[in-house]
Amino acid sequence: MVRPRWSRSSSSSTHLVGAAALLAALCLPTTASAEVEPIVLRYEASGACPGETEFVAWVEAHTRRWTRVLEASVPGEGAVARSVQVRVAAGTPAATGSLTVRSAGGAVTERTIGGPSCAEVAEALAVMVAVAIDPRAASGAASEEEPSRPVEEETVARRPPPAAPRRPRPAREPAPAPVASGAAGRPRLALDLRAETTSAVLRGALPGIGASLTVEPPASSPRRGIHVSDPSVAAGIRQSFTMDRSLRGGSVAFAWTAGHLRLCPLRIVIDGLVEVSPCAEANVGSLRASARGFAEARGTSTLWLDLGASLVSTVSLTENLFLSSTFLVAMPLFRQPFALASGAPVASVPPLGVLGGLGLGFRM
Repeated sequence: MVRPRWSRSSSSSTHLVGAAALLAALCLPTTASAEVEPIVLRYEASGACPGETEFVAWVEAHTRRWTRVLEASVPGEGAVARSVQVRVAAGTPAATGSLTVRSAGGAVTERTIGGPSCAEVAEALAVMVAVAIDPRAASGAASEEEPSRPVEEETVARRPPPAAPRRPRPAREPAPAPVASGAAGRPRLALDLRAETTSAVLRGALPGIGASLTVEPPASSPRRGIHVSDPSVAAGIRQSFTMDRSLRGGSVAFAWTAGHLRLCPLRIVIDGLVEVSPCAEANVGSLRASARGFAEARGTSTLWLDLGASLVSTVSLTENLFLSSTFLVAMPLFRQPFALASGAPVASVPPLGVLGGLGLGFRM
């Protein structure tokens, strides 16, 4: 058998894996049987930690004397399988991991470790799982040998034929993908607050603030590389700061308030950390103008409606905290100009403008 070559060769990774093997050999319940043991393995990871497929491959690289089952009760045998629960989380300044082993008799053993990176912690936990299954995995001897056939296969020829045919063991199915947070199948809510500037309302820059509540698809196990995820929808509000325009004899103050709706048909996810979403967006509200210092000065308000296309992106800082940015190209549908009673023009609405914003958000 050709053993996999590990891509990380730093001394910290080697020391962490060696310590994990020693800790598992000394503290975790193991089995000395040469049979293939059914194991219920559950793996959860957050952030940019290795995925479930990679973790299972690491365990199998150390020992082949196990088979993965979905339920603790082994069908057709009446036996109870051991269960192993592994959790890995990226953090600052160190990643953490935990291992919980529940024996067939119900005894529970728990261990927690930390390391400089999520990948090294996951690899060390894989060694601990392998040693808990087969003690020889600590010395590397177990992976060099093929597992012996179960005792049931060796003795089945000497048993009398059963009175009734045994129910065949169902085909093993892959376990559902673990989620990083929240309950599986439930949409997530993300709230972000941004500082924004727009040129789509009046000619020139109009600064303000914006807030959005986004309904995102359920969380899934982070994957490396680039992949396309499910759509999202968001609603929120935008409020500009008051902008004064000085004229001869007085001034005019403008303020813009609008609610917005954003529909994003897809999300491009990069390494489970960066998300970019092309979206369709609309703003509806009012644009107010108030004159001061002029004879018969008064205020006025007009309906505001625009349609546009936006590009929304987020960068995850932690499992729940993220940076957000938005870039919107909008076309106002009402472009009534503002003028004084004397007919002197004050301001006008451009036919097309852009809006940009940066902010901070939190996923619930």
